[in-house]
Amino acid sequence: MLQLSHTPWLQEGWSKADIIFLNAKGGRSMSRTKVDIQRPYLTREHKQIATLARKSSGEPNDSSKVLALGIMLLEIWYGLPIERLMEPDDLGPNNRETEITYLQAARRCVMDKAGKGDFSFAFIKAISYCLQCFMNPSASLSDLAFSKTIEEQVLAPLEAEMNMLLFGPSVR
Repeated sequence: MLQLSHTPWLQEGWSKADIIFLNAKGGRSMSRTKVDIQRPYLTREHKQIATLARKSSGEPNDSSKVLALGIMLLEIWYGLPIERLMEPDDLGPNNRETEITYLQAARRCVMDKAGKGDFSFAFIKAISYCLQCFMNPSASLSDLAFSKTIEEQVLAPLEAEMNMLLFGPSVR
């Protein structure tokens, strides 16, 4: 996530369509379709973009990027895109999908499943934190304190849980 923030090599706009996982060769897997979840790859067209031509108004801000991460985690958990989890009441004006549409659908899915214990601890914590960050107007991945909270509240718990599930409890 932090590596997917704007750099001279990555445009500011990215989405779940830009991240791919290859099939794992042997080894353990959490699903039937043995996917190598430890090595995600970016699929991006690398175009030269003039700095002056960049439009800031259409670019997602960092709170939107964190919301996108939360939604991607939800999609991973359900195995379905957020669009398939939406209900008619989630849609915005003119029955159009908006960021608020995705936030509402994600919030409803979390509330429906969390009380039943259907999420792992790390997933519910990470997804909930990402949804909350969307409402933070000062969310900025260039702010070291904010980046640290993403690391502590989202990335570290997910990585620890993944390692525990894939490799068993660590011996210390």
